[in-house]
Amino acid sequence: MSDIADTPDLTIGIPTINRLDYLKECFLSCVNQKWPDNKKIEIIISNNSSNDGTEEFLNNIVKSYAGGTVSVKVLHQSTVIPMIENWNACLTESKGSYFLLLSDDDVLCEGFSDGLFRDDVTSHKNIAGILTGFDVIDGAGCEIRTSKNKSGLYSGREFYKKLVVRELRYVFCGFIFKTDILKGGQVFEREFEKGMMADGAAIMNSAVNGDILVLEEKLVQYRVHDNNNSKYPDIKLNIRTREFFIDYSKTLENKWADVCDWTVYWCLDGYFYQAGHWVLKKKITSVEIRTLISDMNEKLMSHEMKSISLYRRLMLKSKKMIMLASSFLIK
Repeated sequence: MSDIADTPDLTIGIPTINRLDYLKECFLSCVNQKWPDNKKIEIIISNNSSNDGTEEFLNNIVKSYAGGTVSVKVLHQSTVIPMIENWNACLTESKGSYFLLLSDDDVLCEGFSDGLFRDDVTSHKNIAGILTGFDVIDGAGCEIRTSKNKSGLYSGREFYKKLVVRELRYVFCGFIFKTDILKGGQVFEREFEKGMMADGAAIMNSAVNGDILVLEEKLVQYRVHDNNNSKYPDIKLNIRTREFFIDYSKTLENKWADVCDWTVYWCLDGYFYQAGHWVLKKKITSVEIRTLISDMNEKLMSHEMKSISLYRRLMLKSKKMIMLASSFLIK
């Protein structure tokens, strides 16, 4: 994947804070891969001022993994910084041709290295990113579901549209970025609160800048547990971050004239989907549902979408969400 001598083929960035047990599992899943002898792997762990023994653990592993195919670098933040700044700390220090951001509670599957460094994958020299299949696991590591996509090389535009309409599924840890494109987009330097929607913005930036290779094989495990940010509703935060994502997409319209339309659709469709889940699970109150309906319809009307068909599809989804919320309120 790398054509430059001494440049790592892949950097794995692991931002962490106070999840030592998960971090150990995550780290071991990386170093225990059967990495090819002719490939160089860089692991960068940014410790966000943890106080649970993480610092001591990391200092020890740096000594243990000096030299060899895998290099390990540890960054210790002196004070707690925002999540996305911790992500950016890993990216800024990365030297690999490609970059994977792996949360401290996520895991590489045993065959990650074999799947990523196959000849039919490494033969693609100029791709902007790679999407892999994935497992969703719970806090104890038990499989909840598996998601696979049809393998193939997609133009960035085709890939993004399929992602938006849910023909392709993704998790953040299942997308491998071309490092220079990710750095050039400066996504992690922007103020996405709690990192929300930054994953979508980073993937959008990759798609705008080149082809995306999709692999059917499940190569990563994405963990869902009670401490995930997405588990609990914060209506105002969700709206703010989606607006921020849409504003970022407007900076890329010089490359794709309709990228903002598709991003508006993704943001609002995703929000309707999430809101419907909250309603069914009764995680939001009646007052919050009314606020959500009002705010989201206002946001929908505030963007002058160029695509009438996308606009009509969103309006239909909005009506369905209102009906769902109304039926919930009646009960």
